[in-house]
Amino acid sequence: MQDIVKLQKYARENNLKIVIYLKKSRYRIQISNFIQALDPEGRVTEWGKAFGPQTPSDVLQSYGISRVEIRYSNGSTRNLNPSDLKSLVKALP
Repeated sequence: MQDIVKLQKYARENNLKIVIYLKKSRYRIQISNFIQALDPEGRVTEWGKAFGPQTPSDVLQSYGISRVEIRYSNGSTRNLNPSDLKSLVKALP
């Protein structure tokens, strides 16, 4: 859970969105000011509908990460693989 909190703080401070695509789910996780579930079309949906009672950390562990997209406020995006995300989290205070 601490990694999720670090990512949320980073996203909030830098005014960006981190979208995590999962290996075993059509749904995604979006981290910005809030931690939200996204449906396959990229729309915010209810967390319970997407992942049931699981916490964000549990979802990441059980579904696995296929790729990560960072969306900047200027409209640009950057794609990361799971190991890049791990490196980013380690670099955060």
